Amino acid sequence: MDKRAISNHIVSMHLYWVAGAGLIPLPLSDVAAITAIQLDMLKQVASTYEVDYEEGQGKLWISAFVQNALISTGTEVFKIVPVVGGLLKRIAIASLAAATTYAVGHVFIYHFEKGGTFKDFKVEHYIDFFKEQLAKGSTLLEEWGKGTMELRLRGLEVLHNQGAISDETFEQLKTELGIS
Repeated sequence: MDKRAISNHIVSMHLYWVAGAGLIPLPLSDVAAITAIQLDMLKQVASTYEVDYEEGQGKLWISAFVQNALISTGTEVFKIVPVVGGLLKRIAIASLAAATTYAVGHVFIYHFEKGGTFKDFKVEHYIDFFKEQLAKGSTLLEEWGKGTMELRLRGLEVLHNQGAISDETFEQLKTELGIS
């Protein structure tokens, strides 16, 4: 398998994890889990391309891209969040986090394929590409449509199996999603 195929698989697996993490009902725990998952994705993609991983830089870049995603799409998504709250809020967060994860992953795949490293990465050079990938990630999630609950269930199962969420939280989230 070539580096791109391996990296695409890494990004796809992390989408499942982010989709599950975005549903965690504890304040800020979802953000911490999502960030940790995205950093792990960057680390694995960097390793695939034999690029030295720098977590501090990764956090800065993820933060910059997430802010851009919120500016680009968040206004529409989060206008409804205070009104709907609860599960719908977590679904909106999980969806935006998954699209952002997709976009960040593909930005770094592209950068590393061009021979780039963490040291020479410049966020401003990739904003347009990030927005394109964010749109692709959002479209991908829409295409999964019917499978959205299945996607979230897979993400929750991964988190549960790894001990990131308790049996009780896992069952509570399944009930809220209408999955028995």
